[in-house]
Amino acid sequence: MKSESKRIRKYIATGFFALYFVPAFGQQHLVGSNVCYNDPIDQEAEPIGGMRAFYKFIENGTFYPPAALFLRKEGTAYIYMIINEQGDVVSAQPIDGRELGWGLDDEAVRLVKLSKWKPARHQGNLIKQQKVVPIYFRLP
Repeated sequence: MKSESKRIRKYIATGFFALYFVPAFGQQHLVGSNVCYNDPIDQEAEPIGGMRAFYKFIENGTFYPPAALFLRKEGTAYIYMIINEQGDVVSAQPIDGRELGWGLDDEAVRLVKLSKWKPARHQGNLIKQQKVVPIYFRLP
C-alpha cells in the first residue's frame, strides 16, 4: 500500500510540473484559437534584429523606477507574452510568483509591449506564439 501511495504522489508531482512549467516556457503555440502542444513549429517568433538587438533596445529604453532605485532593488523579471501573427506583443505579464515588485515588473511589461517581433510560422502560416523572456534589472 505504501508503494502505491508513493507512486501516486510521484505522478501527481510530475503532472503538476508538466502542467505548470511547460506552458510557461514557450513550449506551446497558438493556431487560430486552438492551442497545439508537442507539434514543432517551423520557425519560432524572434525579435526583429535578433535577441542581441532586443536586449540592446531593452537596455536603452529602461527607465529604472524611482522606488526600486532608492531601495537599490535588482533582479530578473520573467515576462510571459503572446506574439500575434503581425509580430505585435498583444499580451504581456509577469509570471505569477516571480514578481520583483517596486515597479520593476511594470517597466519590464512596458518594454516588452513596445518591442516588435517576426511572427512564428507553422506549416507556412503565420501563427500566434507564447513566449517567456527574462528582463534583467541591474543598478547603474
